[in-house]
Amino acid sequence: MSGRPLVVVRGEDPGEGTARCPVVVGLDPAADNSAVLAFALDFARQHAVPVHLVHAVTGRFRKHAGPSEAMVAELVGWLSAYPDVPFEHQIVRDFPERVLLDRARHAALLVVGDRRRNPVRRVLCTSVSRTVLHYAPCPVSVVGAGG
Repeated sequence: MSGRPLVVVRGEDPGEGTARCPVVVGLDPAADNSAVLAFALDFARQHAVPVHLVHAVTGRFRKHAGPSEAMVAELVGWLSAYPDVPFEHQIVRDFPERVLLDRARHAALLVVGDRRRNPVRRVLCTSVSRTVLHYAPCPVSVVGAGG
């Protein structure tokens, strides 16, 4: 990735049917979500739509069973900087890919991060960002750690 957000839009212009649909944001408990939150909240403010923050929790990562205190503090900081953007935060017990693709059916934009895994992990693991890029029915933005 280039370090800038990548936005992929397939098919017809999504604008007509998604005018009031939310921006769905996939939060990663093992990463810095600052760039993802900044991009999503800026987009939501510019388009006057709400933000739905989604935090999927699975048994795969026992050490990341839920949002940490640091992650909650990060969210509070970002959301207080955008008081005019309505939001909801949901913790779901399921695989991130499945949860995000489900929420993408009713989204104006799906925003996820990209941790740039090392080459071995990239071959062995499928990334959430790669999966949603291929299968999401709405536009997808992949935001690198550098924003």
